[in-house]
Amino acid sequence: MIDAVQTRWERLLIERRISPPSGSTVEVKFVINAEGKIARIINIENQSTEQAGHACVSAITDRAPYGPWTDDMRAVLGDQQEVSFRFFYQ
Repeated sequence: MIDAVQTRWERLLIERRISPPSGSTVEVKFVINAEGKIARIINIENQSTEQAGHACVSAITDRAPYGPWTDDMRAVLGDQQEVSFRFFYQ
């Protein structure tokens, strides 16, 4: 999942010609369910440009669903889990 999001994020930055200020960050909190779908975006803490924030959310949602969880994952995580990704612009 992390690799898929990072790859999509990097491509979005190039495709959309987004170049946020160096040192800025965006944190996206979301809920993913056991089917690998993004159930909802909880919060976006954007310390960068609006375009940069949109790219981060898109990097997460564009690649969904991420695939169903195994029985072992469900036993540990339940039916859904809150996840937080922080994106750093350098």
